[in-house]
Amino acid sequence: MRQTPTLLTDEPSNVDELGGAHAKIATTIVRLIQTSPGGQTIRLDGTWGAGKSTVVKMVAEHFDNLGPTVVDKVISEPTDVTVFQYDAWVHVGDPLRRAFLSALVGRIADRGWLAQSDGPASASFWRRRLDELSRRLKTTSRKTTPFFSTSAKVILSALAALAIAAPMISEVEKRLVEPLGTAPLFASTILVGLVAFALIHLMSNEAMGFIVRRNSDEEAMEVRDEPEPTSIEFQEAFSELMQGVLSRDTRRLVIVVDNLDRIDQVDTKAVWALLRSFLDNPQFKARDWFRRLWVIVPVVDERRVLQSSVSDPILGSAGQDVARPSFLEKVFQVRFSLPPPMLHSWKSYFSAKLSQAFGEDLLGDYDEILRLYEDGELRQNGNLTPRGIVSFINELVVLKLEWGGEVPLSSLAAYGLSKDGFVGDNCSPPLAASRILHDDSLVDTFAMLHHCASTKEEASYISVRPRLEAAMDGADSETISKLFKESPAFQYVLDRYIRQDVASLGGQQERLLQAVRALRPYVVGESLLSPGTASHFRRIVFSTMTETKSLRFFNTNLIPGLEALLDVSVSRDETASAIVEMLRNIDRSAAEQSSALDKQISDGWQSWVSALTGVLSLEDVRLTMMVEGFEKVVLPIGPELWARLCVELTGTARARTLNSCTCRGGDDAKLAWLTERFGSDGLGAAEIALLERAIEDGHEGFFDIIAESLVRKCTGPAQILSQGSDDHVLPSLIALFKIDRMRFKPYLRKLSDNGVLCKEFGLSNAPNMWGLAALTYLMAFATDGALELRDQAYDEVTTKGLHVVRGTAEGKLGLNSNQAQIYAEALADLEAYEVLPLIANRWGSKGLLSSIVLALAENKRFLRFVQARGDFKTSLIAFAGEYLFDLTLREQFVDAALHAETRTDANTSFDKQRSLSERLQETQIPS
Repeated sequence: MRQTPTLLTDEPSNVDELGGAHAKIATTIVRLIQTSPGGQTIRLDGTWGAGKSTVVKMVAEHFDNLGPTVVDKVISEPTDVTVFQYDAWVHVGDPLRRAFLSALVGRIADRGWLAQSDGPASASFWRRRLDELSRRLKTTSRKTTPFFSTSAKVILSALAALAIAAPMISEVEKRLVEPLGTAPLFASTILVGLVAFALIHLMSNEAMGFIVRRNSDEEAMEVRDEPEPTSIEFQEAFSELMQGVLSRDTRRLVIVVDNLDRIDQVDTKAVWALLRSFLDNPQFKARDWFRRLWVIVPVVDERRVLQSSVSDPILGSAGQDVARPSFLEKVFQVRFSLPPPMLHSWKSYFSAKLSQAFGEDLLGDYDEILRLYEDGELRQNGNLTPRGIVSFINELVVLKLEWGGEVPLSSLAAYGLSKDGFVGDNCSPPLAASRILHDDSLVDTFAMLHHCASTKEEASYISVRPRLEAAMDGADSETISKLFKESPAFQYVLDRYIRQDVASLGGQQERLLQAVRALRPYVVGESLLSPGTASHFRRIVFSTMTETKSLRFFNTNLIPGLEALLDVSVSRDETASAIVEMLRNIDRSAAEQSSALDKQISDGWQSWVSALTGVLSLEDVRLTMMVEGFEKVVLPIGPELWARLCVELTGTARARTLNSCTCRGGDDAKLAWLTERFGSDGLGAAEIALLERAIEDGHEGFFDIIAESLVRKCTGPAQILSQGSDDHVLPSLIALFKIDRMRFKPYLRKLSDNGVLCKEFGLSNAPNMWGLAALTYLMAFATDGALELRDQAYDEVTTKGLHVVRGTAEGKLGLNSNQAQIYAEALADLEAYEVLPLIANRWGSKGLLSSIVLALAENKRFLRFVQARGDFKTSLIAFAGEYLFDLTLREQFVDAALHAETRTDANTSFDKQRSLSERLQETQIPS
């Protein structure tokens, strides 16, 4: 049977229980007092509860038990040492000097140092001396003299006269009443009495008071006056006492001023003033007894000592008082510091104290308690001190007496270390406590202790709330199911959360949708929720969601959250319409921050696109947007990002997103951006994808507007196609040609007729061969192979270019094998095979045509083009029959292509988009 827990006493010990540091310091202080001259002050440093008082007690008990030390029949060390401990905390509120001197005299008397019959070494002398210092009598008297007003004097005079005349009046009365009979005499008596009564009753209060109170006020009073002795009186008395008791060489007096850390700053200053009155007194230092006096001051906070003792601090740079650094050296000549206890020392001490308070460790709790106390996260005060350990164990004793065997001692220890950090109902155990104890019910245990609940089940009402919130935020339906089983009160906690807290999540869309996902199984499937709670949840979730106004696409759980929202909705159609409206509100709410939003979307592009297409892929949302007359949703992006979206989605299953949405500014913004981009440097796949999308949406007019703009840019004053310009439009020409070559042909013809295309050949000295090849095919296509200029007036450079083009087509300017391959590559990139018969008809098959045809037969891109059309040989012969009229050249072409096809890796693939982006960037003609 275990013993009843008992409180530990927090008293200084005379035994070192923490590894020997206290005993070592105490022994050193003893030897110092025995072997060195006094008149010095010892500073004993240590944190609160570190054992400073234990050191002092060990010193005091050593001297109390001290015997003579004899060497060669001579006493070699002091044999009579008195330790006087002045507790500043105990004497707070007492007159300081009088209390100190009285306590000191009492301690010295108890030690037997005042055994003489008279003189400064006698007890009777100091009783009188203390009485003189503390009891001074004086007698004071107070006397009051009456003052008479005029009316009082009149009344007084009248009464005195009446008293003098009374005998004569009496005689008159007798003579008057003698003739009367009894009845008349009785009537006269009553009449006289009434008249006298009336006269007295009419007297003033002042006169009445005078009559009633006739004596003057006079009193004597004795007062006892007990003044605090002055510093001079105290110094005289202290010196007199020391001279009387320390006259013997074998005596030493050790004054310990303890507990300065427990009193306020005003009292601390007073104690320092007391100490300095004899420590810093030059007269005392010359006395013999001063060398037999020691002072020990335990110090916890050095700064507090300085602030309480220095009268003229120096103001530091940070605006704080910084005491003179020499002060401590002047006051304290010797310093000892208590070290922090070693790990095994304090653990042994802790374990011993646990056994003292609780008995033998039968359940193995003590090791866990030691680990808990060792963890710095739980033990907030940081320092390991004997007093701190005792204080904690006493707190643990109280908890154990309160809860008995209901809670393990280790759990009580974890709670005791954690409870100061709890706020309101938040009483969850720290991670450190859970990690050490491995107790699944620790949450409920803490809740029971914190709220003084009768059982853990009752307390679970509080403890499950944090777990519920965590499960909601993590969309953790499984944990919610466990909570239903573990806590009888959980259904009420959940109902309260739904009715009070879900509505507050309007500004926290991510958390709201996670909560919907978490509760979805219990709203549409399992019947754990009551019908009323489920119905309320459906309504409150929908209203709270619509309060958020717009969807937040950067929520990684948006799509599954919306799916769950649709599942729990009262009306899926209504919820889908609300989702579409929230989608519209994204652009509306961000109208004033469009540029910032564009950057945010651009930086998180893939996540944003995934969220957008995911929302629009929801079946209910998709059906809502397919209704006839549906107005496209304006996305919060400009035409540039819309073009990027077209590249991303075109040709994929997600392309339907482009049918139901548009960019900010609509078609006008798209057209303006395309018109600007076509003919500028850096044309790429985004612009081409956007134009193709516009044409697919029925905006064929975009093509003509862009083509006309391009022609103006080329033929205007800037002539941006010409070499030397900052920008080139050849990529734009090629892009429009590939999108719709027949629609673009009239515009190409204009550029050919006025010599714009030919001029590039005239300006080029080191031509980009691919670009010149592309220009050749464009010009041949525009002029039906004639390669002519309709305008009659053109400059010398244009004429030179025309001769180069024609000479190349006719074969007068032959191509080497490398050039022929580049021309073939350009033809395959453009897929402009219809120019082959045009060139043959006008310039014959011996010149340019024969060079590029044989190179084309070996071009990998062309070979894949033929393979994509069906059987390779059949498709190849059909191609040759359609585009090559010269039979000999046709046979050579077919043979060369069949031979090349056998050498081509069947897995080789070509990115069709490369001809629209990468190849376009290679067409600029270098200077």
